[in-house]
Amino acid sequence: MRASWVSPLIAMGFVVCWSSGFVGGRLATEADTPVLSLFAWRFLLASLLVAVWWRLIGGARLALRDVRREMAVGSLTMGGYLLGVILALEHGVSTGVAALITALQPLLAAALAGPWLGERLSARGWAGMAVAT
Repeated sequence: MRASWVSPLIAMGFVVCWSSGFVGGRLATEADTPVLSLFAWRFLLASLLVAVWWRLIGGARLALRDVRREMAVGSLTMGGYLLGVILALEHGVSTGVAALITALQPLLAAALAGPWLGERLSARGWAGMAVAT
């Protein structure tokens, strides 16, 4: 496979995986699949895909301490977020509402960063936020 095809293929795979997550979560919770089992398998599959991608692009070899740090950050940020979504779906929140709430989180964080942290977003930052949301 040529290197010029790797990035677009990874991007398409990411979009398919990400966009199907809410629907897949709903289907799994309706089928009485254990939430933590679903969560663990999804996390494992994503980790394997990232490892393959890293090898394909010839990524630098990471030190064990860097791998541990990345695993901790990924588990807390993405893991906490995804577990919350899956638990919400299990408790009856619709997939559309779950997707809307998660899509608006960056906008909410940017809006609250000013009053709570004194961090102001520039006009360019707000424009980027509008495009992304």
